Amino acid sequence: MHLHPDPAFDRLLGDPGAADPAAVAAAARRLACGDVAGWERFWRADGDRALAGADERLAADDVPGARRALLAAAEAYGFAADLLGPDEEAHRRNRAAQVAAFRAAVPLLAEPTAVLGVDACLFGDARLVCAVVPLPASVPVAAGYARFAVAALARGVDCLVLGGSAPPAGTCPHGGSPVVLVGWGAAAPTVTAAVRRDHDLAGVVWCAPVGTDVPVPATGVPTLALPPDAPVDAAMAWIAALVRSPRGRR
Repeated sequence: MHLHPDPAFDRLLGDPGAADPAAVAAAARRLACGDVAGWERFWRADGDRALAGADERLAADDVPGARRALLAAAEAYGFAADLLGPDEEAHRRNRAAQVAAFRAAVPLLAEPTAVLGVDACLFGDARLVCAVVPLPASVPVAAGYARFAVAALARGVDCLVLGGSAPPAGTCPHGGSPVVLVGWGAAAPTVTAAVRRDHDLAGVVWCAPVGTDVPVPATGVPTLALPPDAPVDAAMAWIAALVRSPRGRR
């Protein structure tokens, strides 16, 4: 379903993460095609509103409401940054606000969460299996919670999200538990090698970049190839089934 005639706007609005649905609908209605400055102003203001709402919810001892507001603020600031160049001041300002809002939300999350280093978070402690999700360059770990960790945890899969500045293999305190890499783009083979060097690699979920026809890399382990628009839950369901199968158990 298309939400906006501008392809860049439509792509982001179609993957809203934890953004306020009312803000997503308003952006689809109000923003003109190609108005990147207007996009940045809209989402920056929405992030500020959500942050103020989080303070109000905390003052009322409404932890779930404060959590939703902080996650929505982080998503809004991330949207504000997404279409700007990484060297632009507005990009850096919005990314910093995104990270700060998400860090404020971490203590309020219902799931066990460990902050590992500057740009990595481990969500969950079931120890059955861990999905390792490296995000693209310049994208912080805050962008991965709603998109990947929520779906993983619902399937009984822990999720290690590595922001764009984290080391390729990250730190996965899972002992001997198997790891499944969820990756895409040209860097995926390199990240696969790094994860395999440090962990028991049980499988790979490979997502081809949007608009490209990139061959699935040979990994020597079970591999699931997903189209770019496939739901993340499909990957997490496959991971859970893989590890519970005789082939996946080690």
